[in-house]
Amino acid sequence: MLEIQRAIKRVIERFIVNLIPLSETAAAGSTIIKPQYIRRFEEGEVIVVYSKDSPSAHPKGEVHVISDIDQDNTKITLDSPLIGNYPSSISFVEKMIGFEDGSETFLDAVYIGEPDPILRYPAITVSGESRNSDWLTLESTEEKYTLKISVYVLAADYESQYELMQAYVKAIENSLFRSFYPLVEPYDITTLADDVDADDYYIRVANPEFYRTGLGWIFLESHNDLRHNYTCEHLGSGVLRMSHKVGKDFSAGDKVIRPRRHIFNSLPRTTQYDTIKKGSMLKAATITYECTEEVKRYTPFLDPLTF
Repeated sequence: MLEIQRAIKRVIERFIVNLIPLSETAAAGSTIIKPQYIRRFEEGEVIVVYSKDSPSAHPKGEVHVISDIDQDNTKITLDSPLIGNYPSSISFVEKMIGFEDGSETFLDAVYIGEPDPILRYPAITVSGESRNSDWLTLESTEEKYTLKISVYVLAADYESQYELMQAYVKAIENSLFRSFYPLVEPYDITTLADDVDADDYYIRVANPEFYRTGLGWIFLESHNDLRHNYTCEHLGSGVLRMSHKVGKDFSAGDKVIRPRRHIFNSLPRTTQYDTIKKGSMLKAATITYECTEEVKRYTPFLDPLTF
């Protein structure tokens, strides 16, 4: 359960608020910032650039609009110069979801579990609720997990905060409506040893022992693209044959990922809205997220019956 909570937390951080560290220090007066990843940003989006000295510190930042993203997806051009300096070691860029509805607040953290108290709002928590098991085959069970994803906003400035909460809920729901998702630990990862063309059926990975963890589903991932495929055969020296064309050009050094856990039937099934008291009066939206996993069970065949 904890690994699934962590995976959902990563999804929210990466795809919803797009909380990305800076790869280079951004100096006052510059209109250029270089996040570690850019593929989930778009021109015209409102972002905040900020620094945070420690996990408990209050973030200090400034709001800008993305005026341009270079073709190589390595840098973002802002609509106006930065006022402050943002060291790469403690600085981040984040989407301002809900900004168009009048809210200038931004998400400080996504929490696993239900911390009490939560120091600042808005806040998002991811907590595990239940796990149920049923036999799927003679050798495997179907594990059904239920999680609660809660979005909290202050009720004081009712209209703008309520609209902000709705914007977060919509973004979270959209990101989680995927049948085979998310990527849950543990998983195996290596890199491509050679460039790959979109029409290729064969890839060569840097780790020639990668195949020993099993053939099957893999993902090819660069900073800008993601493709899934299925490995059918290991031909030696790290060469793997795919079931179908790669579908996109990839470069040596791009990631090759093999999941060890088979998560499917994943979706945010219901959303409930409420007003609660947690120190302050809050508006809360709780998304019930469900997913299923097939787990191999070999114990009946290993456990002796007569000795």
